[in-house]
Amino acid sequence: MINIKKGNPAQRGAQKTGSMSYNFAFAGVSDNITLLIFDGRKNLKCRVELDETYKTGDVFSCNISGENLDKAMYCYESDGKMIPDLYAKTVTCCSEFNKIQDNARYLSRIVLDEFDWEGDMPLQTPYEDSIFYKIHVRGYTKSRTSMVKHKGTFDGIIQKADYLKELGITAVELMPAYEFVNSGANTNFWGYDGGFYMAPRGAYSASYGKHGDYTYEFRDTIKQFHKNGIEVYMEMFFPHGTGSGYIDDCVRYWRREYHIDGVHLICDDNAAGIPADDVFLKGMKIFSTNWDNYGRNDDLYEYNNGFLESARRIIKGDEDQLQGFLYMMRKNTPGRPSVNYIASNDGFTLADVYSYDRKHNEANGENNRDGANYNLSWNCGVEGPTKRRKVVELRNLLMRNAITFVMCAQGIPLIYAGDEFGNSQGGNNNAYCQDNDTGWVDWNALNRNHRFYDFVRTMIDFRKHHACLHMADEAGLTDYKYYGLPDVSYHGVKAWYPELEHYSRQAGIMYCGQYAGDENNLYIAFNMHWEPHELALPNISGRSWQAVLTTGTEELPDASQINEARTVSVPARTIIILEDEKNS
Repeated sequence: MINIKKGNPAQRGAQKTGSMSYNFAFAGVSDNITLLIFDGRKNLKCRVELDETYKTGDVFSCNISGENLDKAMYCYESDGKMIPDLYAKTVTCCSEFNKIQDNARYLSRIVLDEFDWEGDMPLQTPYEDSIFYKIHVRGYTKSRTSMVKHKGTFDGIIQKADYLKELGITAVELMPAYEFVNSGANTNFWGYDGGFYMAPRGAYSASYGKHGDYTYEFRDTIKQFHKNGIEVYMEMFFPHGTGSGYIDDCVRYWRREYHIDGVHLICDDNAAGIPADDVFLKGMKIFSTNWDNYGRNDDLYEYNNGFLESARRIIKGDEDQLQGFLYMMRKNTPGRPSVNYIASNDGFTLADVYSYDRKHNEANGENNRDGANYNLSWNCGVEGPTKRRKVVELRNLLMRNAITFVMCAQGIPLIYAGDEFGNSQGGNNNAYCQDNDTGWVDWNALNRNHRFYDFVRTMIDFRKHHACLHMADEAGLTDYKYYGLPDVSYHGVKAWYPELEHYSRQAGIMYCGQYAGDENNLYIAFNMHWEPHELALPNISGRSWQAVLTTGTEELPDASQINEARTVSVPARTIIILEDEKNS
């Protein structure tokens, strides 16, 4: 009853092409290959021998028709070994996290079940209005403290959508959520390894095995986040040497079938080029660490590790950092905006940056040799947890400074999951194998550090309501629109004259509101020195300054005093934000 003929080699993987017609295309072996089709997971339905007559280049392809295979599964066989398809839409035997089954058959569905997207469309949030949040799907809710029903799953992060919306997040970036494999000695918790790049992680599905198509849950995750106004990006790691054509096919698939809004590519720089130029991906956000070989392209974004290094150095008081830091605060290269962060999965959490001088990765089983040795961190006088009040207060102050800088920098701010309430990994700066309380977010920290969480939410809201903090164009440091003020300017003891000597750790950054459509101007007065400093305020005709926010515990400066003196006194290691307004 089954008819077999040569198929379309350009349609890689398995595709339904008619009511009872299916195309298969597979590359990776030079000799003959056998297509195995199963009725369920165990019963072999048929074998299709594919010889050279089915081959185009290195791709074997065939078209099978005459019988309904919608619920069937498949893989390939070569030299007596079963081979899963790299274009597989699902993969069996992956329901338990990092548990490899003996003699497992890694089969794939030929056809996925229909999913009702209910008119879902890409959100296309402008980058200048975005607040990113990076999540490890399992680690985010796996802890018993997460208070969700299905811990460590896609459904678990859906249950946190309201929390993220309230925090002010506009986009979540998921660390590898496709079906990755474990090729190392330790448990692969993060997922930065090879895998089946078109299949969602089966172990992240609470409904795996309850119905035929476990991809439903991930599709629903994206749909529910979109309903909450939150974009979803996929982080995808491709080992060195992965072909750019395959990478492009993967990105296209996730956009077409899962409605993702963006992708963070970790791969060879040249391999990212094809997705960057793919017209099918136009309007989709594509992230990498280096787009130097490309001109202006409104879909390309750069992860700015330079911001992390510069901000960490100046916050802890290193000398000769001011000039480089001021550049990082305004960096927003046209055509490839910067993503700014001060902590991510690859290093200390934000709380650990100011609690540890040294990494503590002993539990990883590599004698503390793994992970970065230079973290630009400072334990504030005590290594690890302490009850010493002055140390705790200093750590909280430095964390508030870090969040303020991230939220007041041009470009796009990114928060690593849990940093908004001081989640700690106990000084482990490489928790790639810690599928336990070390690598999971501790939601009890939200109650312990609720004041810091409130501060983070306040800063996110403040950024959103001041467009001059997230302008679409990079600052030119000139008055190119003739508003009477430059778009961004720097100030020191004298207005308009920043002190950029190697020993300077303080400055005022003024953003001209008119360049972003704001009525008022902002002045970010920061002092990362351990002594107080005075900073001059520009005298703008018909306007007066008022302090609106501070990272310190002192009361805000009196408006009449600062306007009379035209200066603001900034305590040690403190940021004060001032806003001007028209005189009544």
